[in-house]
Amino acid sequence: MMRILVLSPAFRLADYNGPVGGGEISNRLLLSEVAQRHQVFVISAHGTGLWGQDKNGVSIYDVSSRAPGGVGKRLFGILAYRHYARFLAEKLNAELVLAGTIALPAALKIGQDNGIPVGTFVRAYENFTEEGAGDFRHRLKCWIKKLVIGQYRGSALNRSTFLLPNSEYMAQKCVELFPDPPVYVVYPPIECPQKKFHVPAEIKSICMVGTSKKKGFGIFQSLAERMPLVQFLAVGDSEIRPGGVEIDGNLTRSGWVSDTVEFICNADLVLVPSLWNEPFGRVAVEALRHGRIVLVSKYGGLPEAVGFQSRLIVYSNNVDSWMERILEVAAAPEIFIRDCGTAAGMSKRYSVVEQSKALENALIEEVSRSENA
Repeated sequence: MMRILVLSPAFRLADYNGPVGGGEISNRLLLSEVAQRHQVFVISAHGTGLWGQDKNGVSIYDVSSRAPGGVGKRLFGILAYRHYARFLAEKLNAELVLAGTIALPAALKIGQDNGIPVGTFVRAYENFTEEGAGDFRHRLKCWIKKLVIGQYRGSALNRSTFLLPNSEYMAQKCVELFPDPPVYVVYPPIECPQKKFHVPAEIKSICMVGTSKKKGFGIFQSLAERMPLVQFLAVGDSEIRPGGVEIDGNLTRSGWVSDTVEFICNADLVLVPSLWNEPFGRVAVEALRHGRIVLVSKYGGLPEAVGFQSRLIVYSNNVDSWMERILEVAAAPEIFIRDCGTAAGMSKRYSVVEQSKALENALIEEVSRSENA
């Protein structure tokens, strides 16, 4: 039985009612499963308010719960996080430490002080860059984080003992950029039974998740303009209040929702028209598991998410190419469903049980390697 210390600045339970990142959800599912066979301790800066309590087998230590009276709990959690993490690592006698990139500086210090391996989850493409991308506000936010917690991405990843990317695509990027640490792929767990595929008599509704430029929302809007008789729904617009909607002709935009399944299951077709290198195509896999035809762009881990089925991949950013493929789906949905069925069959590997086992095997190997070094 291993004693695993996990640094997760934000950690919330399944009943939390608010926006939660996909990486955080994945960590919670994986760790709860691994905790059935090993001791797992999670140190967070905020999220639960718990201290030393077990939830689904995971022992949670929320630093914000230690805040003195009159001190902002969340701010205290962030500022005192490294101190408490180092203290608990020694007290809990951890054999290994896991962290997302944001907690990597603290994890590396703990690993060095205690002589234990450090594993880093790599789930975002921006983890690879030193400076970060985006507008001025985004770069300023990254600079402040770096000032407060230290260098947490780019070359810092090469100091990890091992890396845990979330797709084969991300694994290849890790090997190219960070040649020193071993790499183990642990996919985001997706736990839903495979449903029978919906055969649309005609394409009446099309759905996508996200409304940013890099998600390909411009393509989605153009398609809506060209297909006025089809209903287009984009879920997760940050400019709309959670649960709210805005309707413009045949295009409906929804604010953040805790679960996109209802929207996906009401669509005849799901699109993932991203213009950037998606680390992993969770939306595509969820659509397949719920029996929906899905089309993805050529970028990042999206082709991998649909089992590299060529008919499900649109290789051009051109709106005409997307329009042509949608018309092909409308003309012969059975052909695309056959490809989707093949891709869905491959998606069984994304179960919580299989991916927690992949994580567990990686940890056992690294602890053994550390002990024998």
